[in-house]
Amino acid sequence: MPSVYSQESLGDVARKLREQKKDPQSAVVNSSPTISPTTPAAKTDGLQQSPPITIRAATASGMPTMPDLNPNVSTDVHGTEKFEAGVLELFQQEKFAEIERIANEARSTKARFPGGFWKIHLVYTGLFAPLKGTKVNASVWPEYLARVQRWISQYPNSITARVTLAWFYNFYGWNARGGGFANTVTDEGWRLLAERAAMGRKVLEEAQSLPTKCPEWFLVMMSFARAEDWDEGQKKALFEQAVAFDPDYYYYYRTQAESLLPKWGGEKGDVAAFAGAMADRIGGPKGDFLYYSIATFIVCACDNEDHLNGMSWPRLKRGFDAADELFGKSIYQSNKMAFLAYMANDLEYAIPLFAQIGENWDVETWREHDDFLDAKRRANASIVLRYYAEATENAKKPEGQAFTLALSAALTNNYHEKLMDCMKTTTEVDRRDVGVLLQLAKDGSVQQVILAPYDAPIACFRPQLEKAVFPTPPSANYWAVVTMSAKK
Repeated sequence: MPSVYSQESLGDVARKLREQKKDPQSAVVNSSPTISPTTPAAKTDGLQQSPPITIRAATASGMPTMPDLNPNVSTDVHGTEKFEAGVLELFQQEKFAEIERIANEARSTKARFPGGFWKIHLVYTGLFAPLKGTKVNASVWPEYLARVQRWISQYPNSITARVTLAWFYNFYGWNARGGGFANTVTDEGWRLLAERAAMGRKVLEEAQSLPTKCPEWFLVMMSFARAEDWDEGQKKALFEQAVAFDPDYYYYYRTQAESLLPKWGGEKGDVAAFAGAMADRIGGPKGDFLYYSIATFIVCACDNEDHLNGMSWPRLKRGFDAADELFGKSIYQSNKMAFLAYMANDLEYAIPLFAQIGENWDVETWREHDDFLDAKRRANASIVLRYYAEATENAKKPEGQAFTLALSAALTNNYHEKLMDCMKTTTEVDRRDVGVLLQLAKDGSVQQVILAPYDAPIACFRPQLEKAVFPTPPSANYWAVVTMSAKK
């Protein structure tokens, strides 16, 4: 693997930059314990040893995940999380031989799950799952480090173990920095971030001599580049080396795109321009998939006032189709695309996606169940209004007026008593009217049933109407609306 370093260590450069930003008269804080990347497990150089702990895996919602190394990612929204939990369980049990087997196979075959998720990347996200966040229990760090070092001692030529160790230092450094804005970070936080990033970088530099190369190596290094505040030319050079190593490892592009957001010093439109240029470079369905993958990472249910961040909605739709075409369907990707459609205000496009999702909503995408339900209701409401407008226009025509009368009579004669029985299943027994919006085939059979208001006895009454055959409408796919009295 080519080296990205020359002349003065970038860790030294980063530390000098930090020192220049400090007040030279400020008090010197106590030194943090130094951890040698290659120290034997018995020595952790300052990280206080604690009794062995069990590191639990959990879904993004915080609920425990059942480990599964062969999940059905197509239909299970927690499929990738279950795989990650399975890898973490192997790590917890120190079954390093099995981790080596899984990682080597995933890396050599470039295996992907449905939806396009790289299996080797999920091996690492499973391994470092306990380290993410700013509220990691202090006892996790020494136990985790000792376990990785035992792994390295058993498999000294393991690239997987070395990259895992580098990820450890990455998260250990960012944990010291904290998750706040730059002006809230203490001098000690900056110092520890730079120090631990330099340790992790050293691990990666030493790993370059190993016989096996790993695409994740570059991803960790890109994180260190941010931590050590490399200049833009160095960051770009590293990115270009990464995509030269494997142009399909889309996590590189995501990380680079994130660095172009305004919160990291970029300008509005930079992300969209970058995504478009990279997708064009690759071309075809793979390029469209890359474009979509960047968007699913950048466009989030957070403080996002820019909706799609300037990205092309038509191209995002092509990218989603490419994901299905190239890698197979994934319920997780359906969640992502439904969210993107919602952000693009293409609610009609979102409706069948919500139908596919059902209750398999993804907490990483939607954050809260109520937010998911609200988006789903808005999408459904938008299409109902369109159908209602079409039915209203149909009813204004002479043939429509006659048909509405015939339909109203058929509903009253054949379904009024059934409606009254269904009303008994609701708490609002004094309701006077129920709106019935129907789409009918040419022969009068029912294609769609929409009932209003939202608390009408839908579960009871709609299945009965779906089996009905009504008078022949003026045309096929005909929308009609009738108000049924709920009075006896």
